[in-house]
Amino acid sequence: MSEVSMIASMATSLSQAQLARDVQTSVQRKALDIVQESAAQLIDGLPDIPEMVPDPAQRVGTVVDVSV
Repeated sequence: MSEVSMIASMATSLSQAQLARDVQTSVQRKALDIVQESAAQLIDGLPDIPEMVPDPAQRVGTVVDVSV
């Protein structure tokens, strides 16, 4: 009879371990979703950066490099 109770105890332990892994995975996924959402909000909140450098095609032929 002790073998049966040992098998039942082992099955219960394995079931609890699986449940703990499932809960941990669920919590990690939720945390990742929160981080992803926060990052998206930060990116959306960035101001537009104005074009600081003019298009090189507009500058061709206007600047002469005289340094030697």
